[in-house]
Amino acid sequence: MKNDLELISKKFNEFEKKIENLRRLENELDSLNTEGFEYKVKEIKSKLKSPDKIPEIKKGFLELKEEIAVNEYEKKIETLKRLENELDSLDTKGFENEVEVIKSLLTNPDKIPEIERGIAELKEKKLAKMNCPYCGAEVREEDKFCGECGKPL
Repeated sequence: MKNDLELISKKFNEFEKKIENLRRLENELDSLNTEGFEYKVKEIKSKLKSPDKIPEIKKGFLELKEEIAVNEYEKKIETLKRLENELDSLDTKGFENEVEVIKSLLTNPDKIPEIERGIAELKEKKLAKMNCPYCGAEVREEDKFCGECGKPL
């Protein structure tokens, strides 16, 4: 009788651990951005009621995370291409150094925020350009002398 109770207790504890594992997996699944992967999420969630399917759930979960990572990487690559096209479409005469710095970042998807800031700053600088009151040449706000006629600004 004592052995039966110990066995039941052991089985109950094992079952309880499996249920906790299922809850943890469900919480982790809910924390992911699964937009576009609803079919996969539905498939995984349908198995979350069965503790014996934990290995299948974990496998599906890993596959989902990999698919999400690939999708996010592809989106970053598309963003880099869009930013490169935006940079190429700007009139950047007089801002060659700034453009070179931004272009050097275009190979790294993790630098997207820096690239976006760089392009925004470049646009602001371009708008801030002024003309020399003496010869009409374009000058930047921070210029002290006209690069064309040499007169002070």
